[in-house]
Amino acid sequence: MQTSRFQLGLIATLAVGLGFSLSSSEAVGYPAASVSMGENPLWSYGGAISGGGWVDLELVDGDKSMVVTDLLLTASCMNCDVNAQVYSGAKQIGEARIYAYAHGGDYNVQPRSIGHSFSSGMVVQPGDTLRVHAATGTGFSYTFSGYYAQP
Repeated sequence: MQTSRFQLGLIATLAVGLGFSLSSSEAVGYPAASVSMGENPLWSYGGAISGGGWVDLELVDGDKSMVVTDLLLTASCMNCDVNAQVYSGAKQIGEARIYAYAHGGDYNVQPRSIGHSFSSGMVVQPGDTLRVHAATGTGFSYTFSGYYAQP
């Protein structure tokens, strides 16, 4: 039996297609340590804080850590310096500032925002409380998100 060029081309094409379909692809997901006891490891909090105030967001259970991966701060003020501090219990683990100043007599108050995604995250230790402090006289709105992880 003789094989034609068409048949050889068809066999080669099918073999390449089968190879691509069986090849493994890159896995995408959270770090292995983020999965916590079969529960949904994601969390998020949002709200507003007044100037000079504190907000306690969550007391972390002793069997897991909280990892803050993203934050968004928004302030609607004119000529102000907004300073947000993030704490794990009594230890400061992060800080963000928004400067909002009117230029050239432009007194239109536009919301000013700062957003950041952390590649490694800020860790709130087991047994600590995730806390936010407005370290200036001006308040702001906040959104924090992240995931729970095994310590």
